[in-house]
Amino acid sequence: MSYRNILSVVVFLLSGMESARAEFIPGHIFVSDFANKHCSGPFEIEPGDRIWEIDPATGEVSLFVELRDEWCGGIEALIFTPDGTKLRAAQRLRNRILEFDSEANPTILYDGSDGIAIPIGGNAMAYDKEGNFFVSGFDRIVRFPAGSDISEIYADRVTDPLIATGAGAIAVDASGDVYIGRDTLGSGRIVRFQGPHNGSLFETFPQGVVVRSLISDSCGHLFAALDPFSTTDPRQLLRYIAGDSNSEELLAEFLSVLVFAALDPSESVVYAIEYGGRVYQVSIDDGVVTPIIVGINGGRGLVEGIGIAVVPVPDPPYGFTPCPPSIPTMNAWGMAILAIVLLIGGKLRGRCVRD
Repeated sequence: MSYRNILSVVVFLLSGMESARAEFIPGHIFVSDFANKHCSGPFEIEPGDRIWEIDPATGEVSLFVELRDEWCGGIEALIFTPDGTKLRAAQRLRNRILEFDSEANPTILYDGSDGIAIPIGGNAMAYDKEGNFFVSGFDRIVRFPAGSDISEIYADRVTDPLIATGAGAIAVDASGDVYIGRDTLGSGRIVRFQGPHNGSLFETFPQGVVVRSLISDSCGHLFAALDPFSTTDPRQLLRYIAGDSNSEELLAEFLSVLVFAALDPSESVVYAIEYGGRVYQVSIDDGVVTPIIVGINGGRGLVEGIGIAVVPVPDPPYGFTPCPPSIPTMNAWGMAILAIVLLIGGKLRGRCVRD
């Protein structure tokens, strides 16, 4: 693995590409931009894969890196390492994952020889709270244990037919449950795994509705970005409270294709991207949608060619209110038992105790 990374850095430096910022700034947004000609060039005319950096406070956009020639590979999903020091980018045309430092120097981190299988879509990578790294591929999900470069198959379409094949959004909640969004025969579904090869159906959607992305916050709430593949129906951003599939609520609606969404470090805002690189922020409290960028790079972008990642704050606390303790809901038997206990307690307190 090490010789490949060394060679990658040498080739990159010789290509003459310029480096970007000296450090990643917490809270900044990074957006991927799929090459216009699927990396077929000519790169003197058509741009290669690009990653843009956005300051959400000012709306300023700058080019972080452009990847040409052998570095171009159909860039889509982005994710930062938990400590915020490295940016990972999935390239489905070359079936590999690149890793960038803060100066935009890339290395080839993983490819097909490491077990990944064509990471497709803007939401194909996730971390759990233990630092394990998950990659959702065309027909499998692999997990790289924290501190290891050796993958293990977490789920695959043969053993776990619920995941089927195709582009797969992925998120891991605070309890370690893994959620996979799939488009199966034109009908989107969310599958929840509570351990390797231990999947169950979490949610299904009507024919034609695709799950574009999934994200989970520190409270275990799940957010799902849906695209109905219709010219008239709105695109939706849904929220499920604490992993409860019956708690679905509509957070926001969009007119164009909702490509991907990501949480800001405070977990008070969801950043959403539409087709053409329009970036919005959605308040988690009231669902108010505010535009940040009306179009990256003149509005150029592909439906499945944009991913988004936010630079994390490396050391908690992150500044958001801790999750309130969950209050269990009692069923009829529980209410009856509670009433009996209270009744007996009341009678005991009302008795006169004699020596």
